[in-house]
Amino acid sequence: MIDILIPSYNRAEFLVKNIRLINELATSESCVESFRIIVSDNHSSDTTLVDLQQLKNEVSVEIIVFSQSENIGLERNAVFVLSQATNDFILFLGDDDYLPPGYLSYILEKIETEPELSSIIPGFSALYFDGSIRSARYAKFEEKKYTPSFYALLALSSYGHQLSGLLLRRPYLLEAYTKQEHLRNIYPFIFFVSFNCLRGVSYYVPKFQVLVSQNNQKHWSYDGCGLLTEVMKNYRILYPSSPSRRLGLNATFCLKQYWRLGIKSPLNAIRAYINLMSSKFCDTNFKLILPLIYMLAYCVAISAYLKKLCSR
Repeated sequence: MIDILIPSYNRAEFLVKNIRLINELATSESCVESFRIIVSDNHSSDTTLVDLQQLKNEVSVEIIVFSQSENIGLERNAVFVLSQATNDFILFLGDDDYLPPGYLSYILEKIETEPELSSIIPGFSALYFDGSIRSARYAKFEEKKYTPSFYALLALSSYGHQLSGLLLRRPYLLEAYTKQEHLRNIYPFIFFVSFNCLRGVSYYVPKFQVLVSQNNQKHWSYDGCGLLTEVMKNYRILYPSSPSRRLGLNATFCLKQYWRLGIKSPLNAIRAYINLMSSKFCDTNFKLILPLIYMLAYCVAISAYLKKLCSR
C-alpha cells in the first residue's frame, strides 16, 4: 500500500475535487486497495473537515484525517503528515494539484519490478483559473532511470521544490531530515528527493504531467533571494562535512532556477546578491563564485529566451 499525503489549509473545494479525482483514477486503474489518503488539515477556517467527513462515505479509497488545533505552518504540517505514514512508500500531493491518468498504476508497476526503487519524479504543467494549461517541467524523453550517485543528485534534487506527485521511499526519511532542527526549511521535499537519490534508483518521468494550480492564494512568500538560502539548508543536512559537494548542488540549483537570483530586474538582482552574501547558510566558497554564477545565469536566461523566440 502507498500513503498519499496531503497537507491542506483552507482549500476545501479543491481538496474535495482532488480526492474525488484520486478515487476515480484508482477505480479506473483497478488499484483502490493499493492506496490510502492521509490529510493533515492545518486549522482551516472553511468547511474542510465537514466536507472530508462526508466524502469518506462517498469514495472507495480510504481517507484518514488529522486536524491541527492551531496553524503550525506549511513545513511543519507537511512533516506532520509524513510522520503519520506507515507504509514503505509515500506520495506527496498538494491539496489543489491533480494527478494524471495512468500515474498510479505506473508507480505500482515500478515498485513491483524495481527492487531498488527509491523515488519517482513526474513532470508538471501549470493549471490556471481559466482552465488553460502550460507545460512547466518537461523533457524530450518520456522516462529516465538514475542509479544512486552524485550525478543523480545534480540532475534531480532541484525538482523537489514542487512536492506534488513525488513518490518517495519513506523509512528513515523523517529522522534524517529532522536531526538538525535549525536547518528545517520551507522546502523539505528537496531534501527528501536528494536523500532518496543517494540510497536507491530514481526515475524522472515527464510523460506524466501533474497539474499544479497557479492562481490560488499561497500562504507563504519569497524573500529577497527567492528563498535560495532555504534551499541551501537541505544540502547542509545532506552533506554537513562537504562544502565542495554543497557548492556543486547550490550552483546547479541556481542555474536551473535562475529567476530566484532576481536577474529580470537590476534592483532585484542586487537585493538577492546582498541577501546571499550576508546569509550564514550560504557557504563561503559559494559566495566567492557568486559573481560568476550571476554571469552564467544571465547567459542561461538569454539562451532560453532566444530558443523560445526561435520556436515561435
